[in-house]
Amino acid sequence: MTLDQIQVFHAIVTTGSFKLASEKLHRAQSAVSYAISKLESEIGFSLFTRKGWKAVLTDKGTRFHSQALNLLNQSRELREYGEQLKLSHTPELIIGRCLLCCDQELIKQVHTVRSRLEDISLKIYSRHEAGLTEDLRHKKCHIILTDQSLNDPDLISVRCYDFTMIPVIKKGLSPSVLPQIVSDPPPEGGLSRTRRKPASNLMISVDSDETKKQLICAGIGWGYLVNGEGEQNFRDTLRRVPGEPLYPKTVYAIALGSSVSAILLLQQAMKILSHVE
Repeated sequence: MTLDQIQVFHAIVTTGSFKLASEKLHRAQSAVSYAISKLESEIGFSLFTRKGWKAVLTDKGTRFHSQALNLLNQSRELREYGEQLKLSHTPELIIGRCLLCCDQELIKQVHTVRSRLEDISLKIYSRHEAGLTEDLRHKKCHIILTDQSLNDPDLISVRCYDFTMIPVIKKGLSPSVLPQIVSDPPPEGGLSRTRRKPASNLMISVDSDETKKQLICAGIGWGYLVNGEGEQNFRDTLRRVPGEPLYPKTVYAIALGSSVSAILLLQQAMKILSHVE
């Protein structure tokens, strides 16, 4: 089976006949018929039935065509990627980061990718997960990094790295009289806000992990930080909050399954991330 056979097959489907497909492809009708005959011989079933001069898809032919469209789309994406490489020595990789992902660990990973992918221009930005998914679908970015493995047949997801969040508080203070500090910025940005948990314990939402860490170290409240982040603070200032669970987290890299160029860049980036010391 060849890409050329698939292109001939698609031309017949879109034009409705072998004759019109041959005119569209600028080939002899016998060449078109031969390509389909050979394809049908390889797959073991008929793709068309003849109704006068029209070529009508069989049931299996219809299902086969839906998969053939994926191959043709990927072929087009691959050609576009080749054109991009031809016109530029530095292909661009745009990564969207979920605002709730681990800041410090991600910075380390991105720095590693940036230093090793010398032939790629790497850009990264942050926003809420719902907005990132829309950016990905509208091709405003190539890859998104999130702590949720999205269950979507149009997307591919690659496990990137793991980390653990541990509950900490300034030594000498009690969590029962202090609010919990959480990184949960408003969807459109803006100032920090206050809300209440179901158990009526006060929570303070801030716009970044860095702000959360500063407030915890200042004794304003308690909250979850990445295990190992700020080792000096853990030794000198902070202690683990008793009774609160640890939260293991996984960051996933996600790309559109139909985008060959994004998949190629994703595989290259993830190969590096998987070997970070």
